[in-house]
Amino acid sequence: ILSKGQIERIWNSFDVGKNNDGVLESLDMSEFLNKYPNINPSLKESLSREENVSSNGESQKNDIATNDETKSLESQHSIVIKEEEKLQRMLTKIQSQSSIASSIRSEIETLFTQELEAVIELWINVANNSINKIDNDEGSLFALERASSLLLQYEAEYVKGLRQSLDEDDDNAHFFPAVPHTISYQNIISAYQYILNKRERDISQSNLVRMQSQCSVLLKKMMKHILSQRTESLEESSSSVDEGHTNARAFEPRGKLALSTSYKHLISMYTSRLHLSSYTHGFQMATMARDLLQEMELYYHDFFTVPLPSKKNQEFLLSIHPTARIFNSVILSYTRISIKFQCPVSAKRALEIVTRMGKRYEAYMREAVELKDTKGAMLPNLTSYKAVLSAFASLDDVTIDTLEDINAMVNTMEKHGNVQFDTTMANLLKECWSKCSHPQKEHRIRDMHKKICRPEEE
Repeated sequence: ILSKGQIERIWNSFDVGKNNDGVLESLDMSEFLNKYPNINPSLKESLSREENVSSNGESQKNDIATNDETKSLESQHSIVIKEEEKLQRMLTKIQSQSSIASSIRSEIETLFTQELEAVIELWINVANNSINKIDNDEGSLFALERASSLLLQYEAEYVKGLRQSLDEDDDNAHFFPAVPHTISYQNIISAYQYILNKRERDISQSNLVRMQSQCSVLLKKMMKHILSQRTESLEESSSSVDEGHTNARAFEPRGKLALSTSYKHLISMYTSRLHLSSYTHGFQMATMARDLLQEMELYYHDFFTVPLPSKKNQEFLLSIHPTARIFNSVILSYTRISIKFQCPVSAKRALEIVTRMGKRYEAYMREAVELKDTKGAMLPNLTSYKAVLSAFASLDDVTIDTLEDINAMVNTMEKHGNVQFDTTMANLLKECWSKCSHPQKEHRIRDMHKKICRPEEE
């Protein structure tokens, strides 16, 4: 039986330890003894035990680390739940007072709002830790649903208290929380989007629907209060009332989140590829995204045409304008449905959005001469046009009326001049014409060929 040292010296002394290039290779003792177990059976057994201990040790370390992270998150849950309970006790104690002088009411409202926002921020941190450290969808969703329910609970307290105050003439009326600030709604919606960004490939469709449902409720509540507060501001400005006494301060800009960001996050959930499991579900989700896009357009037009006296608040409201990325996410959603399920209706929906973008651009550019604001003027870009052409090119049949609409879109594109008609677009348009029984089909296809060759000839 050779010892470990003897085996190493023999290995280093002979050519068996050299590779084809003549370079001496290092000795892997475990591998060597697996090939020649009778040279030293006890040494082989000893090395095997060491490897097993090492392997088990690493596995145990990983298990311990995971368990430690889980315990840490459970501890965080307990802390935040206690903070929730403290917040509730605070509200109960304040409301137990028969009356609160109007002189200190504002200070108490501010203090309570700060405490509410702090607890919501704690839940968001728990959600982020859960998804980052132990890759746990359920833990993150639980934390964000607690944050959402907490926000909606105190929003309901505000609505209830506001209604009761309308029946009270006393200035020292019953206390109720102020309307939550817009930033609280926005932060939770952004936290849901963060989960989707981290887990889109693995998240289940049911969990995605849960996220959409929560974000939809939050967005509706947020916009409801923004519209109410905007109306209040307009009324007060027209009656020369000091704006400092209005609840409109609840949507004054804080942080860097535009209103369009919250819409963008929810639209990205509706346009996720996870919804392409069936035509009916996918089309329904794309339509919900389109409805949100149209809502943004309508709100922007309203805010644009009837501005607030406060420039800062007005700029925040105008931040709801849809960006090119938001338009394209909805257009591409319809395109994917058209390609996968051979759906002409989806292709037409994509075309309608691009057509509306062009008309909207022209309308806002006319008004912008006086109002000096062109944020609402968003032309379709190369991605928009190619998405529409790809949707129709993928169909088995294209009608004459549809082709005329497509040609009108291309003519408008060339008129605006912001997108260069390239080879890819010409080929897609030629593909559309090839699927139609139009009497001028061959002539049109030759025109497309000329468009394709023109850049090369020039």
